[in-house]
Amino acid sequence: MDDFYQGTKAAVSGGTTFVIDCVVPEKEESLVVAYNKWRGWADEKVCCDYALRVALPPHLTSDLKEEIEVLTSSEFGVNTLFFDMCPKEDK
Repeated sequence: MDDFYQGTKAAVSGGTTFVIDCVVPEKEESLVVAYNKWRGWADEKVCCDYALRVALPPHLTSDLKEEIEVLTSSEFGVNTLFFDMCPKEDK
């Protein structure tokens, strides 16, 4: 399994200078916590510029709006969210 170092090193060697990864929160995990976890995995290892988009959970809650506002603030700067219109159901 690639980490951010291996993945971005391969991207740069192929001529790619910018990558976007998708933060996928675990079930019941806060979007902000998941985003910070991904940043922790990436910041010290990336070999090129990168951005993170955040996947929204299939079941939206009232707390989600507040988290989206935090993520899209200037502190975090997330400007791309992902919502799967056909999520796979947990088994």
